Amino acid sequence: MTPYTMSYILRKEEFFMSQIEKLIQRICELPDDVRFDELCKVLTYYQYEMISPAGGSHYKFVKPGHETIVLPKHGSMKKVYVVKVKKIIEEEEDHENGG
Repeated sequence: MTPYTMSYILRKEEFFMSQIEKLIQRICELPDDVRFDELCKVLTYYQYEMISPAGGSHYKFVKPGHETIVLPKHGSMKKVYVVKVKKIIEEEEDHENGG
């Protein structure tokens, strides 16, 4: 791998991280217009596995040793679901910081 390739990979990771960090910050502000795909991105970032519904519109997100979260796939998400994901973000951040 050349130094140029390594530089490109690092810049790409920094770009991705800044996007996900902005999204995490946005969700923690509890806005009214959070979409399903935004919550999905954050949960998969924290290694939650998405399980598709068997006929319904509600998706399960599971991670061993953590509480399962169920989200409906609709346009804007209700505040209760955003609050649940915010709680997961806070727990994950505490865990990463040794708390």
